[in-house]
Parts: sequence; structure tokens; C-alpha cells
Amino acid sequence: MTYSSPVFEAIFRRRSIRHFTAASVSVKQVRAILEAGLWAPSGLNNQPWRFLVVMDDDPRREAMASMTKYARVVREASVLIAVFLDKASSYNAAKDHMGIGA
Repeated sequence: MTYSSPVFEAIFRRRSIRHFTAASVSVKQVRAILEAGLWAPSGLNNQPWRFLVVMDDDPRREAMASMTKYARVVREASVLIAVFLDKASSYNAAKDHMGIGA
């Protein structure tokens, strides 16, 4: 399929990955992902998100795995980026949850 714009191409090619390779993720790649996340839209531009980067040797990984039915995915990923809502920065729960989802 031919895409008429980079936006449509990004939307149509988006996938949820649940199996990972053994390839490592560089600090530079993690920083690029975090920078992209910082550009997500938010109501009033309040940016109520906070990120937690969990590398493969971090003991918090197993605690995170125990909190979800997707524990296998959490354990297999080389790097996890958890996104949290900073309630102190929140002005509208519904809109801010959509913002951190973006």
C-alpha cells in the first residue's frame, strides 16, 4: 500500500510488539524515545507525565512483572519505559490520561 504522507504511514504501520529479540537498546535510542514522548500533546501543555526507565538488570523489573498479566512481556523486554501521571500537575484526569497515553 502506498501512503500519501508520513503521518498516514506511521499510523498504518504501527504495531504492538509482544515478543522481543535479544538485541540491546542503546542509551542513545532510549533518550530518543523519551524525547519523542516529551513532544506528546497535553491539555494546557501541562505535560503531566513522568517516565521511569528500567533496564534489564534493574530489580524493579520483577516487581513490575508481578503487577500485570503480561509479565512475560515485561521480563523479555531489554528496556522498559513506564509512564506515570503526576497527579500534582494534573488539571483534568480524563484529558491528562489521554495525554500520557499519547
